Amino acid sequence: MLIYLDNSATTRQYDLVTEEMQKWMQEEYGNPSSLHRMGLSAEQGVRNARRAVARSLGVTEEEIYFTGSGTEADNTAIFGAAKARRRRGEKIITTKVEHPAVLEACKRLEQSGFLVVYLNVNEFGEIELRELEEAIDDRTILVSVMAVNNELGTVEPIEAIGKLLKSRGEILFHSDGVQALGKVPIQLDGSSVDLFSISGHKIHGPKGTGALYIRKGLNVEPYLIGGGQERGFRSGTENTPGIAGFGLAADIMHRTTDNRMQQLRLLRNYLLQAIRDEIPDIWVNSPESTDEDLGGHGPVSSPSILNISFLG
Repeated sequence: MLIYLDNSATTRQYDLVTEEMQKWMQEEYGNPSSLHRMGLSAEQGVRNARRAVARSLGVTEEEIYFTGSGTEADNTAIFGAAKARRRRGEKIITTKVEHPAVLEACKRLEQSGFLVVYLNVNEFGEIELRELEEAIDDRTILVSVMAVNNELGTVEPIEAIGKLLKSRGEILFHSDGVQALGKVPIQLDGSSVDLFSISGHKIHGPKGTGALYIRKGLNVEPYLIGGGQERGFRSGTENTPGIAGFGLAADIMHRTTDNRMQQLRLLRNYLLQAIRDEIPDIWVNSPESTDEDLGGHGPVSSPSILNISFLG
């Protein structure tokens, strides 16, 4: 029997999601841009999914744009924000432990003349706010810091980062939230986050689906251009089956989030204690406090990730 412990890489798609996608593949397969009945039905399916994803983040549906992956959402946020703010400055700040979707995008921008500062992190993968504050100057246009570290599970101080940036002028704040969605509490409305990337296959939805939250009123350059889909922001015929599946997964996640997070905490604590009881000379790399302790002192981990080193 396989015991699967790799949900941070991908999750098993819900059966209900698969059934929902089959309907849009085989029965309601119209193009959302078409004006006939099947096209209008597909458009409504995309709209319903957008509403579900928006609800899971605590934002309005007008602030959600579907992408082909979390990577595309990250790339769109980084390149779009940099291009839109180029006249104001050329400095971008991120961390040394971001996902390659952010790090590689920043490297590409360096080749185009942007200055990128890569912040250090402590042993838990957490940034020091003092170092971020020292790195900010009048040329800074964008800061990108992940919400949850994908290796250690550390929850970054997103709220504190956002407040710091807003006190220093018009600096855009992007956060890669791929490992946060469904694992830690998220409420973007009223927060200082301007751009937030998520992915469908991390929450038992389909691979090849993602979304980008863009705060209302924010001007970000499109990354993919063409037919003007996604209200002119992300061209290309919408992946209606994938989007519908993503929306259903987000809806299930939103309705069951409290119970699921509590189950994750219990499983994480059980696994950690069992390993300690059975195996000597281990080192726990993740913060041992979980998201229940958010707002306290010291680093906190998502209950979905446990990182341990074994002797040898």
